[in-house]
Amino acid sequence: MEWEKLLSKERFYQSGDGEEPGRSDYDTIIRSTLFRRLQDKAQVLPLESDDYVRTRLTHSLEVSAIGKRLGELVYRRLKEAGKDAWFEHNPETEFSDTLLCAGLVHDIGNPPFGHFGEYAVREWFQRYLGGMTDNYARRLYRELFS
Repeated sequence: MEWEKLLSKERFYQSGDGEEPGRSDYDTIIRSTLFRRLQDKAQVLPLESDDYVRTRLTHSLEVSAIGKRLGELVYRRLKEAGKDAWFEHNPETEFSDTLLCAGLVHDIGNPPFGHFGEYAVREWFQRYLGGMTDNYARRLYRELFS
């Protein structure tokens, strides 16, 4: 794999504080409105009366922690295997923080009600906008190739 490309330190916006890009990404995510909105979306409704409603925010924090831990383990194994020089010259946090951030953002933009919500959105678009996308694609094709 080309780890230099996959884990690039280039950013659209440079914070200028000299902080590692992964740490800066994490801080940006947890302060974002989109991330905080996950608190208002249910992930799993409890089946037991003494259980609590889990939000997508809680779920994303759990996924993030698991992702970071897996990143730490995978980094160590790949470094021990010595098959890629990238692991000899880059810190473990650069690898694991990427998974930490991916876990935080993985539910941003998903509709409510999980897969059922995704299905409902897809059905609505196919029913009411299906012809429009076909017309748009034809027009775009004509503009590009005329």
